Amino acid sequence: MPLWQRIELLGHWVQDAETKVSANGRSYLNGTIATQMGYGQSSSTLFVDVVAFGSLAERMGKLKKGDLVFAYGRLQTRERPLQNGTTAITWSVLLDQCFWLRSAVRHGSAPRSDQTPATTQNDMPEPTDDVDPSRYPKSDTSMEVDDSDCPF
Repeated sequence: MPLWQRIELLGHWVQDAETKVSANGRSYLNGTIATQMGYGQSSSTLFVDVVAFGSLAERMGKLKKGDLVFAYGRLQTRERPLQNGTTAITWSVLLDQCFWLRSAVRHGSAPRSDQTPATTQNDMPEPTDDVDPSRYPKSDTSMEVDDSDCPF
């Protein structure tokens, strides 16, 4: 049975985006999305590191701190050496797509003139050509399920 993962995030962009170019000439962007979990006294904020490549990274370069975004991709881990000789494992989401939903309105200031709500924005990121559809499993409707397979 093929396995598949997809991480979806709805939250606020943490800092103004900056697209960079790698040594091989490919655009990339590292950033963070702040998501909120829970309500009231039991709420907490989770900061999720994200990375984008190619045309998606270039389009995301217009994001500003506080912008509301919806993004999805797959979870990846990386190991990096620490100064004390140990290795740290970091988690991030490799984005397949990111949609700008609303600009940040900061304490009485008007929305940025370069962005309007997503329903009318002409510069909203379009689906990227960087996504390889062969990575995703095709649905198999012929699979039979036996009630004894269910854990409940």
